[in-house]
Order: sequence, then C-alpha cells, then structure tokens
Amino acid sequence: MVDPSEICTLMPLDEDTQYGNTQANDNSNDFLGNLIRRKYMGTGVRLGGLKAHHKAHKIPGQNLTQTVPGNTRWETGQTIKIRLGGKSDVRISFDQYKDSYSYLGTNAITIPQDTATMNLALNDHTTTERVRAVVLHEFGHLLGCIHEHSSPASSIPWNEEAVYDFYQRTNGWDRAKTCHNVLRKYDRNTISQFSEFDPKSIMIYTIDESVLLPGNSRFVTSWNTRLSATDKEFIGKLYPFPEGEERPRRSKRTKKKRL
Repeated sequence: MVDPSEICTLMPLDEDTQYGNTQANDNSNDFLGNLIRRKYMGTGVRLGGLKAHHKAHKIPGQNLTQTVPGNTRWETGQTIKIRLGGKSDVRISFDQYKDSYSYLGTNAITIPQDTATMNLALNDHTTTERVRAVVLHEFGHLLGCIHEHSSPASSIPWNEEAVYDFYQRTNGWDRAKTCHNVLRKYDRNTISQFSEFDPKSIMIYTIDESVLLPGNSRFVTSWNTRLSATDKEFIGKLYPFPEGEERPRRSKRTKKKRL
C-alpha cells in the first residue's frame, strides 16, 4: 500500500443523494475517529479571486456556470462554513487509514451532517510539504476543480490495463474506482471552460512511466506540492473579487513597547 496522503479519491454522489434522499448511511458513525474526537473547529472561508503575480494563461470559454461538473461551483462571495465536527457545509476528518478525499464543490452540502465531506490522511509524521500538497489538492476539489488528468484537454497515453494493475497493487482499488479517479475524462459538453493541460497543476496525480504506453516518458509527473500559475489563474476566474474590491491583506501586528 502507498502512503494514503499520496492518493486522492474524488468522491461520487451515491444514487440516493443525487435524488435528494440524505438519510444516514453506512458512513454515519463518528467520522472524526479517535485522533480528534470531540475536538471541533469552525471557520468561514469567503470566496474571492486570487491576485496572481504571474503571466496570464489563456483559459478558453465564457460560461462560468459550466466550468465544473454538474454546476458545483459555489456562489462568488459566499461564505463556506467548515468544521472538524458539528453542523456545517464542509466537515473534515483526519483518518490516516483511508485515502484523502473530497466531494466536489457544492455536492458537499447534500451529504448528511454526521458524515465527513473531506478526509485528509495526515498524521504527526507527515512532512510540511506533504501537508501543503494534500490540503491544496483537496480544497481544490472543494472549490469545484476536477483532477487535471481528467480534463478535456488531457491527452495522456494511458496503458489502461497497466493503470488498473498499478492501482490495484498499490492502493487496493478495484477497476471502477480506478476508472473514476484516473482514467475518466470529462468531455467538452460537461465542462465548457478549462485551461490548457497543466502537468504542474496541484490537481494532477503523480504519473509513473509504467502506466503509460511505451515511448511517452514526457508525460511522467511527480507529486506537485504548490499551486501552479494556471491553478491560480483558473481559480481567480472562477471566484473573482467584486469589481473595485481588492484582495484582503494580512494585518501587521505591532509590538507593544515595554514600560
């Protein structure tokens, strides 16, 4: 098995949830587990654009409501309530024995309140770099971003049987789960706005040469741990600041003089 923090599952809605039945399910136990049981955190995240200091990247398409599958984009300026427990829009667990995962965008608000909508498979030994990578990736899903390798712009020459074998051996995934998270590719009818394929995106999996058709080593990628320029540009277009409003700046603390 690979380190769970190195793999992410984009959680699909089950049929009952899709059709409005949000009764308790098999995952309705205390999702916080023993590590952080009865410890809660609440925070509000206000969505605004990112002022990126880099060269702009061309992002085709105009209809922002179709940039993410099923129109799961949050409203610009909306505050998302995030907790480690209790009633909220997003509930985060830290089960290191499961994959890291997240529901996509506003799909989270359809999930029963006693069930986690995101899991960060982290522990006390996880490096700072890995924590940053996992959190950025899963919060990308929270904001409505799919996996980069699932983008309509992706042209990765997968060796499909090798992909199935790789994820079964390393992560215990069956073919359906591997197809959903790795091989699935959205079409342009589902997503009308997307960037050019970005191998530096925080939303892409590591790609081992063994899962590619021969002669395609240029598609090999390692785990990205920071937002790419295109990531910042794309999120900024999804969630722009209101006209005339600047990005909030961190307040500077003033040191008190000793008497």
